[in-house]
Amino acid sequence: MTKTLTLNKQQTVNMNDWIKNFDQKFADGGLASSGSPDDTMRAKFRSAAQEQIKAIKSGEAKGKWFSKEASGAYKVILRNGNKKVVISGKDYRLVPDANAAVTMLEQVIQGVMEGHLDEQLKAARIAKVPKAKKAE
Repeated sequence: MTKTLTLNKQQTVNMNDWIKNFDQKFADGGLASSGSPDDTMRAKFRSAAQEQIKAIKSGEAKGKWFSKEASGAYKVILRNGNKKVVISGKDYRLVPDANAAVTMLEQVIQGVMEGHLDEQLKAARIAKVPKAKKAE
């Protein structure tokens, strides 16, 4: 008797075939093989940065990593998760327009993927976020 696996209401597959394909994805370094923790950190950063690029290109005035100033310039804050990434003593950059913001983010993604910003990303990951003071 062949066991089947129901993936969704309309798709049923042979369980042995599914396991074989799933195992192959692991062996090929695909789906579940994330590599080193640094590779995972870089991939997460790239994914989040690409979302910000999409938001800027679509004309949004504010996103998780950016805000459009009254002058038309963009204030871009790089983040690793919810924490700000400090580069050269600054946790944000002002760029003249949306095109410059996109270009900057693309260049930062390239640097991150090449490992040039690992130290800064790791520092942001372990940095403590200051607690808000309670109003008296």
